[in-house]
Amino acid sequence: MAKEESLNLGINPRPINETEARQLALVLNLLKYKSGLNFQKIRSLMPEYYSNENKESDQKKIHRDIEELKNLGFSVNFHKVADSGDLNIYRISIPIEEKKIQFQKEELSLLSMLILEKFDENFSPELFSACQKIFHQNMDLFPFKEIKQVKNPNQSDAGSEVFFSIVKAIKNRTPLKIQYFRTIPSEKEEKEIDPIHIIKRNSNDFYLIAFDRKKGEKRRYLIPKILKVSDLGGDFLRDYKINPEDLNYHALNFKVHEPVELELIINESLVWKLENFLYPHPFTREKDRVVLNTTNQTALFSFLWKENEVILKVNSSDFRIKLENFFKELENHYSFFS
Repeated sequence: MAKEESLNLGINPRPINETEARQLALVLNLLKYKSGLNFQKIRSLMPEYYSNENKESDQKKIHRDIEELKNLGFSVNFHKVADSGDLNIYRISIPIEEKKIQFQKEELSLLSMLILEKFDENFSPELFSACQKIFHQNMDLFPFKEIKQVKNPNQSDAGSEVFFSIVKAIKNRTPLKIQYFRTIPSEKEEKEIDPIHIIKRNSNDFYLIAFDRKKGEKRRYLIPKILKVSDLGGDFLRDYKINPEDLNYHALNFKVHEPVELELIINESLVWKLENFLYPHPFTREKDRVVLNTTNQTALFSFLWKENEVILKVNSSDFRIKLENFFKELENHYSFFS
């Protein structure tokens, strides 16, 4: 039998110590259980590391390990769901950009044929919105047929006609003239637009991203507030690209005033509530400090009213003055009902 030669890899690894082994096991379990783990579950999964009769001692050990994992670059978040520390959740957050699915051209072509069969059976706003998300910058791979108008039971005849006219215009790159209102239908305005993209905000709201020819910029229009659509004729003014800013439909991104930066000091145990509220508006966070830019700071007022234990301090005196006025107006309004 030939003698096995030892390989010199040019490295000299050292043995892993107990603390590193414990932290490695912890991070692997957090990655495995994506919805998060509470203190009790961590102890049951890792009894060899967290089995002290003094539960408080184990809790402190877990907190130290979590802090060390953060220092190593793992985005471990703490979510308070109860006053009892046993039930609060530890979870690793994976950045949204890391969750993107990458399709090959052949996969998109096959997928387009399967979706096309569904188009023939029953076209719906949800199906069109899903197609835009899947194909994104590869809409040329989707073999659109003549779109059949199928009535959505949740839409009126007029609303259905408007939606499908917009879909056709996006498909054919046809400029449109629309009648649009903000609050009262009788106060409608006419706008000339190049329709670009439809986004779905929730189960009922669809937004149209379009280039406003008069304003010379991309705008978002709530489709149920578009009363009438007609072809403008001609071609698009330019070739439009959709960017993350266009897809940010959050009220904080509405253009009400010039951009301002807000620094929020938060209750870290309740940060998940703020994160859910802010999505998809961008922000940065470092421990108990959240920084965001907004062109509509009043969009935060309703959140502060409803969740008054999450944001502890805002660094802007102008914001605080406007917030005080907001609460005074509410008080004056509801005083009539007392």
